[in-house]
This record gives sequence, C-alpha cells and structure tokens, in this order.
Amino acid sequence: MPGVFLRVNIMNTAALKYVTQPKTFDKFPIRWSEVFGNKNKLIVEIGFGNGEFMAHSAMKDTQFNYIGFDTSITSCYKAQVNLFDLGIENARIVLDDARFCIRELFPQESIHKLIVNFPCPWPKAKQEDRRIFIYSFIDTMANVLKINGTVEL
Repeated sequence: MPGVFLRVNIMNTAALKYVTQPKTFDKFPIRWSEVFGNKNKLIVEIGFGNGEFMAHSAMKDTQFNYIGFDTSITSCYKAQVNLFDLGIENARIVLDDARFCIRELFPQESIHKLIVNFPCPWPKAKQEDRRIFIYSFIDTMANVLKINGTVEL
C-alpha cells in the first residue's frame, strides 16, 4: 500500500507544525502571539479527542487561535491529520496534561474561552487524581481566563 506509506511520511514532517512542545521553550508563560504570528484571542480545548471539533471551530472562526490539550498520543496524531488535511493555520496541539500546563503556559487573563467537551467524571475514589474539575484547577481557570471569559462545558 504505497499510499499509506506516503501518508505516514508526510505526517512525520509537515503535520508536526501543529504540535507545540513546552520543553522547547526556555521561558514561560509562552508568548502565543509568537507561536501563531498574530495577536488573535486564544481558545483552549481540553481533551480534544480526534480533533474534529477543534478543526471545525478553527476553520469557522479564523479570528481566534485554538490550542488543544490531550494526554493521548493517538488523539494527538488524529488531530494533526485533521488539521493538516484541512490546511488549518490557527490551531496547535499540546500532548500534555492541561491541569498542569495551563497554569504554566498561559499568562493571567490570556484565554478568551476554555472548552471541555464530555469530560469523564472519574467517579471512583481511586480515580480522583484524574479528575479535571477539582478546586485547584478551577482556581487556575479563573486565573488564566480573561475578564468575562467563558468556560464551555
């Protein structure tokens, strides 16, 4: 299947532009205007799955910059494919835990909107450390959201 091999080779190079790796920065918070090359408002999606929602939103609302966080390598790969195939320029992904990264990678009052679609409640006591809506993260969200910013759940 030569088409599959070609697709993997393309994805190994061209689509990597969508990945933002915090370890490559020597200063935090990140200057997102330099990453995107503009000063558009930031919309952050946590747990973007295959990236379809973010890709559709970024295509529709090009006046915003989209940043997606996920801890799944598979999800990040699928999101890269979606963004690459659609030629989207105003979206980036981060393969890391949003609970930590949002606090470190964004300055105060810098995010216009935070989106969390279908978060898992992790109801068992032993899963408590996986929950996203805990008091410390709610404080983090309040800190990084712009005045009158929104959380879309």
